[in-house]
Amino acid sequence: MEGLRRGTLDANSDQVAEQAGVPAAPRVRISVVVPFYNSERFLSKCLDGLCGQSFPRDQYELILVNNNSTDLSRNVAAGYSDVILLDQPVSGSYAARNMGIRHARGEIIATIDPDCTPDRDWLAQIDKGMKDPTCTILIGHQRHASASPGLELLEMYEAEKVAYVTGRQLKDLYFGYTNNMAFRRSLFDTIGFFPERVRGGDTMFVRLAVDRLGCDGVRFNCDMKTTHLEVDTLGAYYNKRAVYGKSNERLSHVMKFRPLRNVERWTVFRTLAKRQRLSWKKRLLLLALLAPGALLYEAGRRRGMFGQS
Repeated sequence: MEGLRRGTLDANSDQVAEQAGVPAAPRVRISVVVPFYNSERFLSKCLDGLCGQSFPRDQYELILVNNNSTDLSRNVAAGYSDVILLDQPVSGSYAARNMGIRHARGEIIATIDPDCTPDRDWLAQIDKGMKDPTCTILIGHQRHASASPGLELLEMYEAEKVAYVTGRQLKDLYFGYTNNMAFRRSLFDTIGFFPERVRGGDTMFVRLAVDRLGCDGVRFNCDMKTTHLEVDTLGAYYNKRAVYGKSNERLSHVMKFRPLRNVERWTVFRTLAKRQRLSWKKRLLLLALLAPGALLYEAGRRRGMFGQS
């Protein structure tokens, strides 16, 4: 059995239902796809946040895709009513997301990871952004799970970086992160599903969309916020920088992709400092925090360059 479904028919069943004389399940505005693998630690917080949205509950569906979990994650997911629970035996989060998308009935596909929790108005912000018919992809703001001064500054810098990339519309810089994104459903019909890689399928998909349709459809919404529960210390942030460096270097071998140059990073820093009116003390602290992150990103990039694990 492919999965357990609660409360609704899947998208592929609509035509079959109509032919059998059974009314098709009503369309919803947004389908939220959550893949999970051994996510018992955070999954309930993610799902509580999704179930408690300010957006009308009958206008969105939750599609949870178990990807061979060996802990109690599936039991956690099964404990929630009015969700769609599927099992994807093919390993990989992008294979799991693609299964969820194939079962989705929404005009909009929203993606979040099981170690993230959304703000209460997350779906409302997605709905608001997608009311512009020229918008095809929304990228949201990622919060860190600690309000420490250092992580708060780094969070602001990362958001400013996304605003810079989408504002300058430089194709080679575009990237994605499926822990806080939304896509118009028609986009998957146009360019296909996520490339099923270990990492980087989200960035590849965004780049495919940009190459096919141009940069204008990709927007950054700073009010569309999720909290990355795993990033609760500076060490966790720096570990992610090394992982991203390695992943992005490997992506650059199969597509035209590059990180920001130093002059571009400096522009992001200066724009942030001016926009947020950062004191000189905070500016110096942010520079001190960014330096090891840049070094670790470069170290990760070199591992990716030489195929190291």
